[in-house]
Amino acid sequence: MLRGHALQIVDTRDRIRAEILVHGPETVKGKTYPETVLFRMADPKSGPVVKMIASERGSALGFAEDANGCVEQYANRDKGNFVKAISRAGREQTIKP
Repeated sequence: MLRGHALQIVDTRDRIRAEILVHGPETVKGKTYPETVLFRMADPKSGPVVKMIASERGSALGFAEDANGCVEQYANRDKGNFVKAISRAGREQTIKP
């Protein structure tokens, strides 16, 4: 059994490439976020490219191609279920059932 508050996997250059942690609760720019379990994987250059989040409000899964483009899937108690895609140019499309 391995127990702790966070687990980090690093590459040969000691950069964090994957981590699992419990984050929050916290308030950012006046918006309150609940305690969240976060699993994040990163490439060596652009940072996080896969995120999986679970909280009392629901869950989310995100895939990023770079800092600007991404696809996100949400199952959220407040906002409902939806998929959002954002292109590198900033064009956003949301699909709801």
